[in-house]
Amino acid sequence: MANKILAVLEQRDNQLKKISFEVAKAAVDLGKKLNVKVEAVLVGNNTKDSLNAIGGYGVESVTLFRNENLTQYSSSAYSKIIADFAKELEADILIFGNTSMGKDLAPRVAVKLDAGVAVDSVKLEVDGSDVISTRPVYAGKALLDVKINSAVKVFTIRPNVFNAGEPTGNVPDLIVEEIVDQPDLSSKVIEIKKAEGKLDVAEASIIVSGGRG
Repeated sequence: MANKILAVLEQRDNQLKKISFEVAKAAVDLGKKLNVKVEAVLVGNNTKDSLNAIGGYGVESVTLFRNENLTQYSSSAYSKIIADFAKELEADILIFGNTSMGKDLAPRVAVKLDAGVAVDSVKLEVDGSDVISTRPVYAGKALLDVKINSAVKVFTIRPNVFNAGEPTGNVPDLIVEEIVDQPDLSSKVIEIKKAEGKLDVAEASIIVSGGRG
C-alpha cells in the first residue's frame, strides 16, 4: 500500500507551467483512490505567492526549494534535491510531466531512489494496491498496461491528456520555502536561445493540424 504521493511541479521564468496543474490533479486523483496524502515540490527561484494557484487543483502542501541559480534546470541539482526530499517524506509514488525536463529528470531521480519508471502515461488506475499505468505503443496503434514492482514508483504523464479542470480558487494549507545554499551545479544550463514566433505545443490547449493523403 502506498504511503505518500509526491507531485513534481515545473516552472519557466519563475511561473508554474501548465503541466504542473495536470501533474497536481493526476496526483490528487490517484491519492483519493489509494487514500494517501499528496504533497508537491518545486525547484526554482519562485516566490511562495506564485504557488498559491496550485491549491486550486487539490494540493494542500507544497515545498519550494529556492536558489537564484536554480531558475534554469540543472539535472544534477534538481535530481538530488527531489530524491533527497522524497526520501525524507517517505514518498513511494512520484509523478512528473512527460516533458523535455521530466523525461530527463524522472529517470535520474528513479536511479537515486532505486525505483521503477513508467513513462508517457495516459491513464493511471488502481488495481488493489497496485498502480497501473497505461501508455501508447507502436506509434499510438496500441495501449500497454504497465505495473511497477519496485517499492518506490515513478510515473511521467503525457501533457494535455490528464485534464486539470477548473481551479477551485483554494490555496495550499501549507507552503514551505527551503533555501538551498549550495546546489550541485555540476551540470547546468548556460544559455537558452528561444525560437522567435513559435509557441510551446505542450502548453497549448487546442492544436489544429492538417495534411494530405
